[in-house]
Amino acid sequence: NIALEYGAGSLLTNVSVTYESQVDAAETGVEADSPLTALAEWLPAGFLTQREAFLGQLDQAEASFTPPGEQVGGYTTDSGDYLIQMCQHDTPGFADYHARAQMFLIWYIEAASFIDLADPSWRILHLYRRTEGPDGTRHALIGFLSLYLYYAFPEHIRPRISQMIILPPYQRQGHGHKLLQATYAYACSLDKVVDITVEDPSNNFTRLRDVVDLTNCLNDADISQFPLSEAYPEAFPKLLRDKLRLPRIQCRRIYELLLLRQVLGKGKAAEEAFHTCVMRRLMQPYLREQKAEQRQLASCQPEERDAYLAERVKELQALDQVYDVVRASYMQTIERVRV
Repeated sequence: NIALEYGAGSLLTNVSVTYESQVDAAETGVEADSPLTALAEWLPAGFLTQREAFLGQLDQAEASFTPPGEQVGGYTTDSGDYLIQMCQHDTPGFADYHARAQMFLIWYIEAASFIDLADPSWRILHLYRRTEGPDGTRHALIGFLSLYLYYAFPEHIRPRISQMIILPPYQRQGHGHKLLQATYAYACSLDKVVDITVEDPSNNFTRLRDVVDLTNCLNDADISQFPLSEAYPEAFPKLLRDKLRLPRIQCRRIYELLLLRQVLGKGKAAEEAFHTCVMRRLMQPYLREQKAEQRQLASCQPEERDAYLAERVKELQALDQVYDVVRASYMQTIERVRV
């Protein structure tokens, strides 16, 4: 049994390894592997291995812990007060602290990896719960988000969200929404930002991002009053890029979400505009390939051409199923938005 224990804010770490039996090297000729040695290759230096020592140091570590960085956000809910701190490579105390915090990525996210803490382009936003007690203010880490400032030609930057985690005890309480909003606000405050992108988003993050972006659009008078139809106008992504720094692909998703929200409950004829808008997007890859396909088919044997066209028909028919998935996903997003 391997138990890892952390201080809520300081992330003072203890590793306990217990077992009922061990391989007898004399009998088997095989030395038992040490789980602690394997973990030590991942854990930052300074972790404890004796629970008594951990408990003896824990209260002092928590009482003396002050979150590193600059406060860039905060909010209050029924469950308490929260603050968001932004750190970068030269923030005092950041490297040692985040070396411990980013271990949660390894424990909870498949294929996660560490970042280079010395890279000046990283910005890390830590979210904490703040509590007041007789012995002063204490903080508990709720989660964090990493943002990388990529260069964009000719003299701009393109912030990209790379990693985000809300620790399991605090999930499904709206903290991810607040942390992403604070990240948007911070990124938009920087000079010469083109747009804010996301690196390889998970399905859960895509849903969260859609909810936050749709909420922001509905709260903006210019965007919420933009005339919507089955035709996707070039003016719409320009508006969202100027106002919210959303990238082009995300602008299209938000347009479709707004359109579906507008036509809901207005009958089949009204919803046909949403269907047409989505199907036009889904058809674009096939339309781009159409001319090249026509040249290839001209040199094919009749039976080869018939087989290819039959397969293409099946692919196009499958788009109806893709549309159903898109609509169902958008409905989940719309139901979560309260504006």
